[in-house]
Amino acid sequence: MKKTTASLITILLGIAAVFHGFAANPDRPGINYVAPIRDQPYASGPQLIWHDSFDSGTVSTAYAEYGNDGGDYIPVTYEAFGGTGYCMRALWQTGEVGAGDLKIVFGDSPVYSAKRLRPGEKFGEIYWRMYVKYQAGWTGDPAKLSRATVFAGSNWSQAMIAHVWGSGDPLVLDPASGINSSSQLVTTKYNDFANLRWLGIRRGTFPIHSTAESGQWICVEAYVKLNTPGQANGVFTLWIDGEIDAHADNLNWLYSWQEKGLNAVFHANWWNSGSPVQQERYIDDFVIATERIGPARCPINPTIVKTAFSDPDGGDSQLAWQLQVATDNAGTNVVWDSAAYASAGNALVVSPSNGTFMGTLTGRGALDYDTHYWARVRVSDQSAGWSGWSAWRGVIMTEERDRDGDRMSDDWERKHFGTTNAAAHHDDDTDGMSNIDEFVAGTVPSGPSGQNSRFALEIHLDNGSAVVSIPTIRPFGLGYAGYSRRYARVSDVFFDLIRFGACPFSFVGVYCIGTRYIRKGGSV
Repeated sequence: MKKTTASLITILLGIAAVFHGFAANPDRPGINYVAPIRDQPYASGPQLIWHDSFDSGTVSTAYAEYGNDGGDYIPVTYEAFGGTGYCMRALWQTGEVGAGDLKIVFGDSPVYSAKRLRPGEKFGEIYWRMYVKYQAGWTGDPAKLSRATVFAGSNWSQAMIAHVWGSGDPLVLDPASGINSSSQLVTTKYNDFANLRWLGIRRGTFPIHSTAESGQWICVEAYVKLNTPGQANGVFTLWIDGEIDAHADNLNWLYSWQEKGLNAVFHANWWNSGSPVQQERYIDDFVIATERIGPARCPINPTIVKTAFSDPDGGDSQLAWQLQVATDNAGTNVVWDSAAYASAGNALVVSPSNGTFMGTLTGRGALDYDTHYWARVRVSDQSAGWSGWSAWRGVIMTEERDRDGDRMSDDWERKHFGTTNAAAHHDDDTDGMSNIDEFVAGTVPSGPSGQNSRFALEIHLDNGSAVVSIPTIRPFGLGYAGYSRRYARVSDVFFDLIRFGACPFSFVGVYCIGTRYIRKGGSV
């Protein structure tokens, strides 16, 4: 539904208050997710160690180990991040401790050597990130989430462990070392807790396990940097939705021991005391990299999807909702406000037609590129009773601009070439289309030629009539957010040329030139 004027919304809310007798205000909503762009910068490139969107619907055989808990930890579609594809669902039965796990090894790992990613490399620092969601109404702290480690020997001895696990509502960092002050390995097995040197818990603040924050996709990212031999300068950091939630530095992970590097990341659904009820946790978009990953990128006119309406009054329903976007986590600089938006739905695009740009974005039509924003929501029921506002969350990270001015998105260039130095008019995959033409068409510009990456017309005669088909893929990239392609015949001369086998099409920039016969539209 389009934005309704503020005065009309006020009238509607007043009428609702008169004719509906519901007593309680709605429950506070949350932000489920921000719809991401398809072309994420972290999904490929030299920094990438591992990425799994789980969208194949099966668990990759690249995992060193996958525990499916008898079918309770599997890919599902009904809670996927971004609203499409698959995510992993962990289902705890009442009293159950373990609900499945995933293990990735890489580099110089001495365990699962046949499954190592980027074998032989030695990593001194890594980032790992996953989106995590707890089902609506979640209760309790499941204790384990993930850890990075240095496996030192084939007996699974560990030189260090960077634990990210629960402690009440927030997550905590719990770093530990298996190296003593003489730079000697002292652990002899996996989780050799008796021989670990514990470096001090750092407690986060975001209440990820609270019932109030359930039903929302939350971006959880961690970073570990090993210390320089002989120095106490190691680092361990946790981000929630792109904000630092816990941090430890001056860590002496390994003293002067340097036989191995970081070589494994494990994710576990493990509840030390068992889940109090049957409930589900979801994991999606799992990434391991050598550079900061951050929240998933979204268009500069992002689609925000809130959690479903909930109200203590049985039979009540949503009349309107309000979304605000700010440049800081305290909301001191609100840059867009939907005001009261009359809709029973859960999705809203940040645009001039659905709200007002204000503050530092007054008069603008979109958010800035490559910028982190915070958002909050509230809802109204049929009695015009408003819920409280959700907390400000840094869920919006907009797509990167074209900083080198070559008319190709920098994110897109990094995904396909590993650099932003791709030449716009070069044809890297030798399929007859330049890189910029493939950017515009939404096709794949690199790799072996002839793998259906090319945007091309196929023309043939069917019972004397010319049939034109355009095989391509869903559009994405700078300027394509929320749009599909439309092509229109604009000259009957086109068909005369078809009969003679001439079809001089050329696509450059964001529109077609060099021909009178076809054009690209921009309608939904």
